Amino acid sequence: MPAVKHIFTKDKLKSDENRVLVQKPSFPKKIDDIKGYTNQIDNYLSDQFGFRKIFIRSSNKLRYQLFNEISSKQITVGNNGFIYFNSHIADNPNLLIKSVCNVQSLPKTFQQKTISLFKGLLNYSKRLDIISDIAIIPTKGKIYPENLPEPQKSWCTRNSPAWWESLFMNEKHYRIYYPLKKMLDLKSSVQVYLPKHFHWHGILPNIIAKDIMKSLWSIDSIQNIESEKVNVSTDLRTHTLGLKLYDSSVKYNFDEFNIVICEGKNCINGIQSVYKNNISYVYSNPLINSDTKLVVLADSFGQYIAKNFILGFPEVIVININNLSLDEQFKFYEWIVKEVKPTHLLHLMHDGGIYGRTIKLERLMKEIEKV
Repeated sequence: MPAVKHIFTKDKLKSDENRVLVQKPSFPKKIDDIKGYTNQIDNYLSDQFGFRKIFIRSSNKLRYQLFNEISSKQITVGNNGFIYFNSHIADNPNLLIKSVCNVQSLPKTFQQKTISLFKGLLNYSKRLDIISDIAIIPTKGKIYPENLPEPQKSWCTRNSPAWWESLFMNEKHYRIYYPLKKMLDLKSSVQVYLPKHFHWHGILPNIIAKDIMKSLWSIDSIQNIESEKVNVSTDLRTHTLGLKLYDSSVKYNFDEFNIVICEGKNCINGIQSVYKNNISYVYSNPLINSDTKLVVLADSFGQYIAKNFILGFPEVIVININNLSLDEQFKFYEWIVKEVKPTHLLHLMHDGGIYGRTIKLERLMKEIEKV
């Protein structure tokens, strides 16, 4: 194993090595490089210290079984089998939960900037005759606070809204879809979030997609789609090494609608020229006779709702814009408008993603205003 040789040999690059060990990455100098830095550090530590993940797996098994704990600071183990993803940043645990549960509010100036930028984005689409809306999805801490441990439980059971809720909800001329009440009401009849998942899964994306189409665009979806029960592994595997965590979920059968599906970087002609590291999902439904086309610009929650929109549109394109760099933004949006030509454009994000979306939007809107 390369890591063992690295420890016990003076020359770290012997000729019988079949590759060079991953070197310690430089600290990121640009905001676009921050996301990849965590993975680079993880690869470096795994390569240079080969037993690291073995130790983590063993530690997780013992801590989870004996103390109901997981070694990752980004995971909160709750009650009744629930685990919560609490932060996107390892050095700042609970940042996500604090943000969405109104414990750590952003400055008022930033809040107003967020509203202004979102208005500007919707107005930009409106000028181009594109029906454009924003959907913000509440994460699990807002829906199942009762299963959080203290102090997170107290943070999220407060009745006070998150800082952005009151600001957005007062907007009468801009449609902001925020299904908190609906999702809370659904708890009595369906599993809104799976206990061991961060992203939504199963029945919820189907319900929310139908509600978005009906409430925002007065579009009725195809009904009575068949489903089957399945067991799915947690989507938090990176943070739960050594643990086999599964949830019972639902998988919908779209085969009867002859839907054409493409998932990957090369599903949309020309997108590579404006968004190199894109992740795209394209769906076509020949059973719907309409000239509408929906484009969803989303974070990682987008892929789980993507297929369900095809029950109301003949064509749906969902693009995960998490990897979209600041330098790519303007050309990408311009390309969407001129080449993809959607009739409907939905900006979808989870409630903890508003800060990151605002940072990117500030640069984009400055470039749009120059045109």
